[in-house]
Formats: sequence, C-alpha cells, structure tokens
Amino acid sequence: MGERLLAEKKAAAKPATALTTAKPAGSMPVTGKGVEKSTATSKSIVTSVQDTQRIVDYRIGVWRKALKKELFADPHKNLCMLIGIMMTRGGTNVSSTKLASGFETMTSQKPPVSNVGEAAVMVAEVDDKVRSQMLSGIVISITDSIEKSHLPEMLKFMQVDLVKHWKLNAEFLDLLTKSEIEVIAEELGLKAALGEKYAKAKSGKKDEFIKALMEIEGFVYEGKIPKVLKHAVD
Repeated sequence: MGERLLAEKKAAAKPATALTTAKPAGSMPVTGKGVEKSTATSKSIVTSVQDTQRIVDYRIGVWRKALKKELFADPHKNLCMLIGIMMTRGGTNVSSTKLASGFETMTSQKPPVSNVGEAAVMVAEVDDKVRSQMLSGIVISITDSIEKSHLPEMLKFMQVDLVKHWKLNAEFLDLLTKSEIEVIAEELGLKAALGEKYAKAKSGKKDEFIKALMEIEGFVYEGKIPKVLKHAVD
C-alpha cells in the first residue's frame, strides 16, 4: 500500500516538472546585441559612392575647370554669362587682383591699385584684342569663387560635356573606399572588362586594385563619367 502511494506521487510530479522546463508556445529565440549587429553588418552592401567632402571638393574642382575652358572658347556665351551674373549676383565675385594680374601679363603694364581713371586710360590705350580678352577674363575669374550652388546651371547654359574635360584616373579612385571603387568598376564597365581577373584584383590592396583597373588592355577610359561627378539639372 505504501509503495503504491509513493508511485502515484512520483507520477503526479512528472507533468509539473515538464511544464516548468518546456518553452512557452510561440516564444522567440534569444538574440544578443552582438548577433543583431553581426546580421546587420553582413547585410550592409555599398551600392553608391558617398558624397564625402573630399568627393565634393574634387567634383567642384572638375566643374570649375571645365566651365572656364568653355567660357574662354565661346565669347558670345561668355558675355551672356557675365551679364547674367552681374544682374543676379552683382560684382561680389569679381577679383580685381586677378584682373589686374591678367592685364599686366598681356600688356607688361602694371595697372594702378586704386585710381579708376588711370586704369581706364590704360585700358583705352591697348588694342581691341586685349580689351576683348579682359572682358572674357572677368567671368572666368568669377568662376573661381562663385558659390558652388550656381555651377550646375552655369554648366547647363554652357552645355558643358565633361567627356571633353575629364577622364577616369587613379587620383579620383584613390579618394574612394575599396567598396566604392567596386561600385565605380561595376558602373563604368571595368569589372566586366577585367573578367576573371577582377576577383583577384579586388582581393589585393587598394592601390593594387586601382592599378589593375587603370591598366586594362584595350579598355577605352575616355567618355566614362561616373554619376557622382555629373551635373545634371532638370
């Protein structure tokens, strides 16, 4: 009789133990911060070039240089641009120092620092070619200092094609991270051009990767402008 009661007590205790150890229905697995971070990192894929200050500075430099060349080559548009700037911006971006330096370079005459009348007399005594070049030089001088927000519209008016002024180079690629270089390689067709050699190239050091991309036999580097350098204006 005593043994049977003991057996019944043991049998009654088993379900209770099972209930305390079993996981609640629908419970989620415990995940630590480290696991979450690892998962997020593994899913993070670079798909574009970040607009860092170095990239912005480089792009603006390319734009200003191309714009000045186009302004110098087209006197009519140069004059239109000058009038447009003066109507909207005034003369705040005109560098008297650069203009005076340009005049001295062309004529070997040093213009006065503050006497407007004497400066006008000197300009009147030179030939028309010098005056024309000085006029063109005003807006070119402005291009160096005008706010970067105005550059896209100026480039659009001048119909600047960056293909004529820029070619893919190692200096530009060196501004990027390796992941960003991969984005450019994909965008411009460098990856496809390297073919099976691409995987080995990107597994090396950054400078070696760049060297491999810039020495692809038969690849035409001209005309390949990455999106991050373009100046499209709606």
